[in-house]
Amino acid sequence: MIIGSIHAQEKVIWIVRHAEKDTTAAQKKDPPLTILGHQRALDLSFYLKGQEPSIIYSTNTTRTKLT
Repeated sequence: MIIGSIHAQEKVIWIVRHAEKDTTAAQKKDPPLTILGHQRALDLSFYLKGQEPSIIYSTNTTRTKLT
């Protein structure tokens, strides 16, 4: 006897690491992105366009926020 049904909700999880950081700025505590890192971040924004995340977890570093 079936009383009801359960429908699973689909969840999509994106895990993204920061783009390339400026290793010439290694002495800095919070190095920025390289030019390639900026391009990769822009490419990622186009790839994920239209996605509507319900939550984003991030560290507070410059490279992560720029990505």
